[in-house]
Amino acid sequence: MQARCLGSSFLLMVWLAAGAEAVAQDELRRVGKTFTVVLHPGKWKAELAATLADAALAAAESARPVLEKLQLRPTKLPTIHVYAAESDYRDAEKKHAPQPFLLEAFCRPAAAEAHVGLLPRLDEAVLQRIGLPPIIAETVIEQAAMLAAYERAEWLAKDPWAAKVIACGVVDAVAYPGTKAGVDPGYDTRRNWLVTEARAGRAGKLRDSLSVIPAMDRPHFDAQGEWQVGIAQLLAGSNTGWARKLLANPSPDLKSDAARRAAAIEAVLGKDWNKIEERCAKLLTATTVRWRVGGQHVALRGGSIMMAAADRVAQLMALAPPPTAPYAIRGAATMHSHGLTSLRVQLDESAPEVIVCVFQANKVQIMQVRLGSSDWKELASAAATVPFDRAFEFEVAVGDAVTASIDGVQVVSHPLGQRSLPGAWSILTQESLVLLDGLRCEAVKPAKK
Repeated sequence: MQARCLGSSFLLMVWLAAGAEAVAQDELRRVGKTFTVVLHPGKWKAELAATLADAALAAAESARPVLEKLQLRPTKLPTIHVYAAESDYRDAEKKHAPQPFLLEAFCRPAAAEAHVGLLPRLDEAVLQRIGLPPIIAETVIEQAAMLAAYERAEWLAKDPWAAKVIACGVVDAVAYPGTKAGVDPGYDTRRNWLVTEARAGRAGKLRDSLSVIPAMDRPHFDAQGEWQVGIAQLLAGSNTGWARKLLANPSPDLKSDAARRAAAIEAVLGKDWNKIEERCAKLLTATTVRWRVGGQHVALRGGSIMMAAADRVAQLMALAPPPTAPYAIRGAATMHSHGLTSLRVQLDESAPEVIVCVFQANKVQIMQVRLGSSDWKELASAAATVPFDRAFEFEVAVGDAVTASIDGVQVVSHPLGQRSLPGAWSILTQESLVLLDGLRCEAVKPAKK
């Protein structure tokens, strides 16, 4: 699982004024105290490639203090390859780690190396502003931790489950220290399916999740990854030696991977599975997630939610439905001029036809689109000056009508008739870089008639 985003306390952000004209031709190698990073720059400009190579090494090395605390610092210098071009990464994936579905990263324990694709793709203009994308830094940290675990326990080469559990714990410790659910979209996204299923009574038992059923599609693979996030959180909260206990050589009497995984958990939490299941259920049901990320490049940085996208959308989905109408979605947005920059607020996403408010360069539109189709219908539109490169207040209000406002001034409105828009809502952008502050959905007092 790639999960999804770095916490606000983990800032590997590099802001650049301009890109160099020279194009990097060869791979860039950076050697740190613990890891080596090799950047495959594709067609990136030389200055950008050098900056992101440095940032990728910084991400890998940021895992070192946590690995030292867990007594897992590698004695060698494992190598992490980072690819600018998706085609280069896919070639490596096809050669070394063929799967029935595509991933964004993989490890080769025997070669002491990992491979990370910068996916989804971002334009160089965006990368020059934001530096190494948070989700890529998080993936580098995850792969660094897995390489450290593989070095300490050879038996993981046959079953990487424990290595991934440890990596999940390291990512939480490095990227989200002290983070609570409902604040950081990345933290929530790493566990949203598992928490949602557990709170609905559908997640099943922890021990059942240890059964070795190869994931044949990406949703099942991601669900297994969320179980590993939850297990890591459960184990890390028990004692500081949890990682070394998890990696202890299993008894040769254990004949299945599922039995070895269960024994590894018992080494940390004891052998009373009733208590283990009770602790796990309590942890999951006590967690309330607020956000889910789509498109990957959505992160909390310095208190702002950053959304970056190229040809694929970046989406921030609210998991709780809005209040009963009238309500309003409000916040401050900074839209950096790039491509077809726009900010979309989607309403009532559980309905067959979704209402969308679109803020773009010279107008604001209220649209209707049928889910799963490209059938867009304009309901209302008005010319407007949407600011770029500075923050502006936006509001999408829902009552008898849906209205869109900029800096407190109503721009466009469309009557809803009998429709109330009670379903989930989200924020999207494409070919854009947008920063959001103070994002909220709240009830409003009905207007006096």
